[in-house]
Amino acid sequence: CTLGPIPVAPEGGRAREANTLQGKRTARLKAQEVEAMNFLKRLLTLVLVLCLNIGGSSALHLDIGKIGKLYQSAIQNRPFATYCVQGAVVTATGDVASQMLTRKKEAGLSGSQTYHAAISGVVFNGVLIPWYYDKIQNLIPGRTPAMVALKVVFDQALWGYGGNFAVITIRRWMEGTSFKDSWSHARKEIWPVFRSDMLVWTTYNTLCYGVIPRNMQPISTAVMTAAWSAYLSTVSMKDFEH
Repeated sequence: CTLGPIPVAPEGGRAREANTLQGKRTARLKAQEVEAMNFLKRLLTLVLVLCLNIGGSSALHLDIGKIGKLYQSAIQNRPFATYCVQGAVVTATGDVASQMLTRKKEAGLSGSQTYHAAISGVVFNGVLIPWYYDKIQNLIPGRTPAMVALKVVFDQALWGYGGNFAVITIRRWMEGTSFKDSWSHARKEIWPVFRSDMLVWTTYNTLCYGVIPRNMQPISTAVMTAAWSAYLSTVSMKDFEH
């Protein structure tokens, strides 16, 4: 007997199926980013409530005060080591949170990705950011509205665009993507990230420079950085196949 022709899916059908899958993937990634941003907003509120109520009489406030004193002692005695450990821990924690939100359960967590996140955290969150926060408040002292606004605008220009661009590029490159492709990915993602940065960090920095006690700024900034690291990990690893 003669076999008939093997049925082949029309090209149009394949294209529609591919577009449907891509649309679902894009929608899922968008939902993950929205979830991460909502988490950042909630965390920002929590940080402000805790930091602005230091010195109250409740047991919670006292416990926070004790943590702050221990933290300040570590910074005064071993500042560089404390900030480096802090940078590694908060960034690794943020990356693990990002993976738990974005990776399929059967895929598990990527230890190498978290390790690379910790390394970048030592550089950016452990060395550069603490140094920056200290220097900018010495170079532009005061808590008047004008001084606070000047620091916030400078921060957005330097870290909101440049710092986030560098983190996305390096994180992507450390996972094995070529530097050229990592740079292109950062260029593609930087404007949505910059808008998110303006929403979160402009609010936080306004209160940090203007309201939050300076001795509590390192720990409040560390908590915010951990959450922001989760968001940046989500953006850096978008469409990345392990």
